[in-house]
Amino acid sequence: MRVVFYTHPFFLEPALQFAREMSQRCEFNLVLELTPRSLGSMLATTPAGIPTGLIDADPVLSPRFPAGVRSYWMGVRSFRLAVYGNARTVHPATVPASRRVLQAIDRLEPDVVHLDDGSLRLAMAFPWLPRIDLLNVHDPIPHGGDANWRIELGRRLVARRVNRYRLHSEAFRGPFAARSGVAPTRIDVAPLGVYDVMREWLSEPVERTSRTVLFAGRIAPYKGLDVLYAAAPRVAERVPDVRIVIAGRAIDGYEMPRPPSLANGGRIEVIAGHVASDRLARLHAEATLVACPYLDATQSGVILTAYAFGTPVVASAVGGLPEYVEDGTTGVLVPPGDADALADAIVRLFTDDSFRQRLQRGAAAVRDGRLAWRRIADLVLESYRTAR
Repeated sequence: MRVVFYTHPFFLEPALQFAREMSQRCEFNLVLELTPRSLGSMLATTPAGIPTGLIDADPVLSPRFPAGVRSYWMGVRSFRLAVYGNARTVHPATVPASRRVLQAIDRLEPDVVHLDDGSLRLAMAFPWLPRIDLLNVHDPIPHGGDANWRIELGRRLVARRVNRYRLHSEAFRGPFAARSGVAPTRIDVAPLGVYDVMREWLSEPVERTSRTVLFAGRIAPYKGLDVLYAAAPRVAERVPDVRIVIAGRAIDGYEMPRPPSLANGGRIEVIAGHVASDRLARLHAEATLVACPYLDATQSGVILTAYAFGTPVVASAVGGLPEYVEDGTTGVLVPPGDADALADAIVRLFTDDSFRQRLQRGAAAVRDGRLAWRRIADLVLESYRTAR
């Protein structure tokens, strides 16, 4: 089976994990869309000076990534960059550029075309768009205050060409079907797996520090940073020398709340803007726990990165997160918006050594269980067979 998988920089971690697993099962061709505004966890910007069009990815990306990361794509049949020179999606240059990309994909004669969420650039070349056997939908319902109209529009424009959809949490099968008008029988669910690729950014072992909370990733209203800030003083009153690290870029138009003052030697460190992958890996490795006090959620790459380092998670029991955080095994689930419950969970992890160590073991083990990429690859292969 020959597969073309088209993805985006923001999904590069799961795409590389998926590609490595799928390359053992089929002839897998990976395409990564790059624009002048490309931004993702492992790719801060589009590398300068590269030509537009569909080009070989390895010579461009290898100097930017550790050898361990590069090993994730070495088994694929091909890895190419779909490079666009225009920053604006809705632009006269988009249609001919997308047409050339689609023609190059067509020359591969794929048995399966798998699109990793919507691409408005490809959708604008609709007359040349092939059948899309499987379309991943990362956010079936837009997050509060963080709707991406480009992804939404791209998804809607290609809907008539899509055979099947893949969601990453069961909780959204019904809501997505109702919102999109897609029959539930055309929707499959396969989770995302642990982002082990992030460990390749550590150049040396890192010791886990005590009493450190990490809040990481893109920062938007739905992420619940204000809930963490409300909980932080309550944690500091009960546990000395608490360290809370806020690491990430706020979305356009969102003003982050002011950090509170902490008693008892506590402190809050804010690392604003894009956080380089090597630094992010170190932050995850040294954290006692990762906090995800989200007010709504589908799934979370932050949680899957935490598990790569065996770091337990305190998360809101909202959306698809209960499908990723097993309460009492890989982390603790708390009601969304409840600062007292969040504070109590954090304090327990800081003060109950046996409980914390049990969660650390559970977080480290989940990569070989229900969030193992080999299991996910088998589920997706079944979707391919059904779609064809």
